[in-house]
Amino acid sequence: MTERTDGDRTGPTGWTLHPDRVFPAEATTREFARTIYAETRELPLVSMHGHVDAGVLATDAPFGNPAEVFVVPDHYLVRMLIAQGVAPDALGLPRRDGAAGGRGHRGRPPGR
Repeated sequence: MTERTDGDRTGPTGWTLHPDRVFPAEATTREFARTIYAETRELPLVSMHGHVDAGVLATDAPFGNPAEVFVVPDHYLVRMLIAQGVAPDALGLPRRDGAAGGRGHRGRPPGR
């Protein structure tokens, strides 16, 4: 993706994304949104729609690997990874038939 001088971005297929594409259509609200975005665009991304169990974060509980906390519980990430060719077993997802290798992300068979 390349940045143009007017702030638009041109994608690899030639389509253009308008810099206001995610902002409200109403002019006053859109201007407010632009201001907030300008002041925060360089900050790290923090998703308020995360699927991480808040108790794990609150208690600072240890976990086996980052995937079992941040990836497996998030069905959006799981679907994206599977669509990209990652095998469900590689993510630690439970198998419907309960066969070996189908351990849940907490290390136990599904439903237990």
